[in-house]
Parts: sequence; structure tokens; C-alpha cells
Amino acid sequence: MLTAPRRNRTFSEGTRLLAGAFQLDQSTSVSELGSLFSYQGDRPLQRLKRQLADAYGVAWCFPSTHGTSGLNILALLTACRPGGRVLVNRDAHSSVTAAMVHGGFQPVYLAAPYDRELGVSLGPTRAAVHDLLAREQVDCVFLTSPNYFGIVGELADIVALAHERGLPVVVDAAHAPHFHFSDALPTAAEDAGADFVAQSTHKVATALSQGSVLLLRNRKSVPQLYEHINELGLVSTSFSYPILASIELGVLQLVEQGDRVWRETKARADAFRLACRQLPGVLCFGREQDSKAGFAELDPTGLVGADQLDHFADEAI
Repeated sequence: MLTAPRRNRTFSEGTRLLAGAFQLDQSTSVSELGSLFSYQGDRPLQRLKRQLADAYGVAWCFPSTHGTSGLNILALLTACRPGGRVLVNRDAHSSVTAAMVHGGFQPVYLAAPYDRELGVSLGPTRAAVHDLLAREQVDCVFLTSPNYFGIVGELADIVALAHERGLPVVVDAAHAPHFHFSDALPTAAEDAGADFVAQSTHKVATALSQGSVLLLRNRKSVPQLYEHINELGLVSTSFSYPILASIELGVLQLVEQGDRVWRETKARADAFRLACRQLPGVLCFGREQDSKAGFAELDPTGLVGADQLDHFADEAI
């Protein structure tokens, strides 16, 4: 247990470091700054939403100070009619299950292909989605891209297929707030034409914890989104201005430095990946796997290793 002098000294140091954030933070929205609960007007917060949308090349952006989970729910509730049937990848985040409950949706599950060599699940394929849509009546498509191993399936082809059938597409792109800003990275879901894209700016970019964004391709969806924001209590009225400011700075950094930063990061990751492959019994896979169905692209800045000792044992036998 800390002694009183040490505890007081630590508290004093901490308050000095966070003084600026304490001055910014409020327990409720400040009308002069604008509100998360409105998309109209020209307050600073409303301008921030438009600036974020412009940075990603979309119609509108809703910034979140409570992470991406709530954004997945809001996006699906906006995209799909109540009680509708949703094609959803079986390895989706638990927040999608919550959305199913809130909207009374019926899931139509798409099983992710599993790669025995790598020991991981891959991304969805156009063929699998096409076959499922041929068998099932669906009102909306919900996908996770990239998956938790950085693998991107045939996302652009699937979005095009869904749109041919008049189906909206929601993408949980929590681990891809950086894709849009560098050609060294996979195609971003928002650039592939997805209608709603939820991203964790705090996970990969430099926003404070729980700083996330929801990107909307069509401005016609904005009023309905805000109906859910205002009616369902999924967005706290005590949202954090410091987190919002950090989202702005994080995205600004991506705009100004993103391509350079992520190319340098890719180069370091590739060098480390190559070094890992020299270790006995370890496979650290990269883009050389892209000939596999469900492995269209890979975020090269992440490292995923697979234990190959079982394969060595099989060969010895």
C-alpha cells in the first residue's frame, strides 16, 4: 500500500500532466462547442464531423468516445429494417450479437474458411456469399474486415455483389483506420464502397482509448442514424471532449504523415517477419499466402506467427 507522501506526490504529478485535459473535459455537452447528438449547425464539433468525413472521402462521420462496439450496433440498426435478416460472418464481434437483440434481427451466418496450415480463419469469399444469397433471403450484409489476424477477404467483390442486389453493407473495420491513407496497405472498406464502416481510431491510429469513428457513404442515412443515437441511450451524454480532440489529431496525423509512417512501419514489420522465419518451428506468414481463397489482402504492419512444430512432428513420423 502506498504511503501518504508518495500517493500525494503521484497525484500532484498526474494532475499537472493532465491539467489541459481536465480543463477541456465536461460532464455534459457544451452548447458553444456543439453536440454529438446533432448533425446540423456549424459549431466546432459539427465542423469536426465534416472534416473527418472529408479526410476519409465519405459523406458523413460520427465520432465516438465510447469505442467501436456501440458504433456496430448503431450502424446495423440504421442499415437494416427491424426484424430483418442479416448475413453476418460467424466470427463477428459480440457487439453484433447485441445489435441482433436490439433490432430483432435474424442472423444468416457465413462461416469463415479455416486454414489448417496457418491455424487461423481467413476472410470471406465472393463465391461463399453468392451461394448463401442464392439460398437465403437477406436484407443486409455485415462483415468484419480485416479479421483479427489482419487478413482481408474479397471485400470489394462482396460489396459489389451485395449492391447488385440492393443490399446495404456494414463493415466492422475496427483494426483498419489507417488503410485509407497508404497504398502500402489493403483497400479500405470505405474505398471499397461499404455503406457503413466502424473503425477504432484508438486501436491503430493515435487517438485516446475509446476514440472511434463511424463512416457513412450516403448522407441520406444520416437522419435515421441520429434517430437511433438520440433514442436508444447507446451514446453517453457525458461524452469526452479530450477523446474527440484526440480523434481529430489522430486523423490529421494520418492525413499529413500516414503514407510515410505506414510505409516505414511495413518495412520494419517485413524485416522482423523475415527474421522470425529463420527460427525453427515458427511460421510468420505474409502476403505470399494471397493465392488462397479468402486471403485477398493482408495488413503487412501486423505480425502473426503460427507454431509449426506439429508439422515437423508429422514429417518425422
